[in-house]
Amino acid sequence: MKGFLLLCIALQILSCSDRKRSNPLDPTNPVTGGAPTGLVIQSNRDTVTIQWNAMAVDDLEIYRIYRGIGNNEPILFDEVGAGSTEYKDTSVFTDSIHQYTIQAVTAFSEGEHSEAQTIIPGLINFWVADMSLYSGRLTRISYDGAHMLDYENFLTLTAVAFNPRTRTAWIADIWAERLYELRTDMSIKTEVHLAIPPVDIAIDTTGERLFTLLMNENSVHQLSFDGYLIESIVLPTTVTRYCRLAYDDITSSLWISNYEESLVYRYKLDNSGDNLITFTGVQDPRDIVADPLEAAVGLLPQ
Repeated sequence: MKGFLLLCIALQILSCSDRKRSNPLDPTNPVTGGAPTGLVIQSNRDTVTIQWNAMAVDDLEIYRIYRGIGNNEPILFDEVGAGSTEYKDTSVFTDSIHQYTIQAVTAFSEGEHSEAQTIIPGLINFWVADMSLYSGRLTRISYDGAHMLDYENFLTLTAVAFNPRTRTAWIADIWAERLYELRTDMSIKTEVHLAIPPVDIAIDTTGERLFTLLMNENSVHQLSFDGYLIESIVLPTTVTRYCRLAYDDITSSLWISNYEESLVYRYKLDNSGDNLITFTGVQDPRDIVADPLEAAVGLLPQ
């Protein structure tokens, strides 16, 4: 009987000890350390979203959000109710380091601070096309490059271009022989079926025109934003996978680089003077972009 009583007492002590350690606000809790867990932060242009796991604590009143800018330690920034597990900071400073921690507060005590998380918000997100030979993935990435905001798989991507007026992205899928216009949530707004694989694309946002180079063709196709062919512009070169395209809205010109020929072409769309000009003296032009402020062109060599 005495041994049985000792065993019961021991079990009660262990049980109480387990309950104490299981308290999420207990600093010795091996899971939480007394702080909210699962803290994740993500930036999307001018907003930082903070998420964390709910804490099963009696008399939980609020969560405190602490924020630090640059090298400054996080200080109390805002509070949310006990039922919240997300907070959006819309008063961020572009291109500056932001640190965040979360603290749970009950009617009787304050918990530990979560481990600080850092992020650099900015007004720009990036669209990245993975142009591997056998698969393709388009991703939207945050300004600091630390977070994938969204992604979608395609067959084989060869190009991506963003239209800031409509806030949509155009991509070229060479294997599917299609152009897609995508919303920022990756849903398809427009799908253009082609009979020939597209190599590269460029956008005239002012004139609402889309240009595409097609494999093994000697032309650039000018399309409306709803996919209708407006004009086929004949080129003195055959398009390969190593050709690239850019639009210059200052001179209303298309620039085409051909790596295999070591040549660059300019085609003027306004029919003023010579429509086609060929530039020599460049070596291995891998890509081409227009400088809209000075109507200059930059080449990316091999």
